[in-house]
Amino acid sequence: MHEVKALSTPPLVLGEGALWHPGIQRLLFVDILGQTIYVQNTDMQGFQPIKANEPAGFVVPCGSQGIVAGIRDTLVKIDLSTGEQQELVCLHLPAQFRFNDGKCDPQGRLWAGVMVTADEARTPGSGALWRIIQGQAKVAVPSMSIPNGMAWSADGSLFYHTETLSGLIEAYTIQPDGNITNRHTVVDLRTEAGMPDGLCIDREGMLWVAMWGGFQVLRCDPRSGQVHFRLPLPDRYVSCCTFGGQDLRTLYITTAADGVAPGGVYSWQAPVAGTLSNEYRC
Repeated sequence: MHEVKALSTPPLVLGEGALWHPGIQRLLFVDILGQTIYVQNTDMQGFQPIKANEPAGFVVPCGSQGIVAGIRDTLVKIDLSTGEQQELVCLHLPAQFRFNDGKCDPQGRLWAGVMVTADEARTPGSGALWRIIQGQAKVAVPSMSIPNGMAWSADGSLFYHTETLSGLIEAYTIQPDGNITNRHTVVDLRTEAGMPDGLCIDREGMLWVAMWGGFQVLRCDPRSGQVHFRLPLPDRYVSCCTFGGQDLRTLYITTAADGVAPGGVYSWQAPVAGTLSNEYRC
């Protein structure tokens, strides 16, 4: 079994949003509270920062050289080759709210969680899952506290999502117009160490789930609800994971600071290939 390896990164406050960009063939991630997007150098050694100046919740690919970043309550398109930035959509949220995790479905529609930043100000159900299609944003699922990781089945018919505090991975049926129905639990992780945070899916349809506070990533079967594998990590607050590398067999994992040590980024050679992130196309 391959060992987990630490990548060379600056000390992170809240590492998140790991993305393997299919166009530039490099890793990106965000430090939400550090208000920075990181892009892997072309020599794959170290990362270059892009200052966001507000909490950066996620990045998704957009074209061969671009990304769309969720910065506080605004979608910003960034050309990685020139640095040019363009504001696309603003949700005009109150100051205490910010984007959390966000990804695109196979049709290029963006799904993004919104939550209250400060723990002491967060109340149950104060956040929501939003859907953005062709520049139009609407709440898809209201009354969520910390809407988080998401993935789609290979045929695009199922949308997997977690609300961290519930301890559950849920699935929805996606309608052709992008509406979601038939919400149901596929994996119950309430007895596991930690709570489900970011997640991704491999080519066998299994979900890899970062467990916040649990020192681990889990490989779960959404068909049976069973946990098939536990990958231990040296950091407590495991926040996100994604597959990357030329063969998509490298699992990249982000973590957050725990009050003693900073967060970081790790890599691990998986026994199965993952899937590429969907591109923003709307």
